Amino acid sequence: MHRCCLYVLLLLSALIPLVPCEAAADSWPQPQTKEVFSESREYFVRVIPGESLGDTIGFAGAKNGRYATAEFYRRGHDRSYSLVTQVDLLNPMAPVEFFVSNDGHLATLDNWHNLGYGKVVSLYGSRGELVRSYELSDLFQADELKEFSQSVSSNPLEDRPYLYQARPENSSRHRQERR
Repeated sequence: MHRCCLYVLLLLSALIPLVPCEAAADSWPQPQTKEVFSESREYFVRVIPGESLGDTIGFAGAKNGRYATAEFYRRGHDRSYSLVTQVDLLNPMAPVEFFVSNDGHLATLDNWHNLGYGKVVSLYGSRGELVRSYELSDLFQADELKEFSQSVSSNPLEDRPYLYQARPENSSRHRQERR
């Protein structure tokens, strides 16, 4: 009888980690250095993750350090790329996504492990200067913000509706003003 209980306990201890359970925390892979080219291939930007996890929501007390950096490159006459500038971004760890325009401007979207918090859209000029940044409250009305789901460290905007809704013709504020 004692041996049977031991086998049951061993079996349960092996199976319990396989049982799906709901957790309130997010799971994110470590941010990676990433390059993105403009469509014309005249420019690219390399984003190097920061080390300031303590400056993200939900990680108070964690290490504070340098923020993510962006290296701006431009293609020369000899078809090689030269560094134009390197700047600190507004992202403590890394943007979730970023894009480079054909004139070398950079747009960063969201924050690693903090979707929807902080500067969710930041625009930089081709020489790395910050042009403008936005928080969700700059893009949506308070009643619209209440509709977004939240987790421990993120305010996920399922399937990134802000890329669609943030355009003036799609916002309720714009629709009301047009009436």
